[in-house]
Amino acid sequence: YITYNICSIFSTIAFRPDRVLYFETLSAFVPFLLKRYLMRRIKLFIHYHEYMSPLEYAKGMFLNRYFNRLEKMIFKYAAIISQTNQFRINLFLKDNPSVTSKQMLVLPNYPPSTWNKQQVFQKAQKDLIHIVYLGAFDMVNFYMPEFIRWVEMQKGYVKFDIYSQKKTDDLQKFLDNHQICHTTYTGYVDYADLPSVLNRYQVGVILYKPYSE
Repeated sequence: YITYNICSIFSTIAFRPDRVLYFETLSAFVPFLLKRYLMRRIKLFIHYHEYMSPLEYAKGMFLNRYFNRLEKMIFKYAAIISQTNQFRINLFLKDNPSVTSKQMLVLPNYPPSTWNKQQVFQKAQKDLIHIVYLGAFDMVNFYMPEFIRWVEMQKGYVKFDIYSQKKTDDLQKFLDNHQICHTTYTGYVDYADLPSVLNRYQVGVILYKPYSE
């Protein structure tokens, strides 16, 4: 974080941009310095890939909490603040009264348009439905144990593959202890390769438990 911010401040001073776009709170420090002290005429754009509630900020890492306090001071000067959907915009406006709805923009989180050209979805076989989960997870805040149990109850009619950068010890213990046969942890897949990988499946699942906004 120190290296990123030092490089960013020197780069922006050298380049002297007319506009700055920053992503997420952890990138807010240099734009705060620019807008508040160094280049006040700079046009500021902010994008949030995720919504974070005040409670999540309060319980999160100190640096994110501190940068959030700083960025709140420059919200009113932002030309555009974007969230991925209207629901998140409504929550953000509720949390930040200094921001107006005119400043907000819905900027959906769509994959690259090149993915559209690669979609040739596999049809389900007569005796098999192939299901995929992709992304980070744990065995407490996700319906992973419950879903795996359901898959096993289908006696081979359903196969379930899990793609994630990091396999948790809890998952391995669960697979071993319950003698799981039809669920497989398949490891990490590169973002650019996702279309060809996902085309092998008929169903994708999202397994979050409703613990956070």
